[in-house]
Amino acid sequence: MDIPRQDAARRRRRRRILYAVVITATVAGGFVFTSRLEPAAPTVERATVWIDTVKRGEMLRQVRGNGMLVPEEIRWIPAETEGRVERIFLQPGAVVKPDTVLYQLRIEGHVL
Repeated sequence: MDIPRQDAARRRRRRRILYAVVITATVAGGFVFTSRLEPAAPTVERATVWIDTVKRGEMLRQVRGNGMLVPEEIRWIPAETEGRVERIFLQPGAVVKPDTVLYQLRIEGHVL
């Protein structure tokens, strides 16, 4: 003979609610954890990196590339007096020293 249990339905309901709360908390915790992760480091082919022991000294590396250097921002600086470039001695890309003359200027009849 079966004996009806009075609190069986209540226990089942509590257990289902407990399972739902635990599953919801786990999913929410996983979401929060993955949203706070840093982006993954970029991958590099092994052939493109130098693998060696650390040594004291200079590390020289010469790199060549195609293209031109282009300024990010061009700033025009107004002069206090009007003038004109009479002669250009060097072109862009030339090697210069501190005393190298780049331009010859003419200001109000004077040649500088």
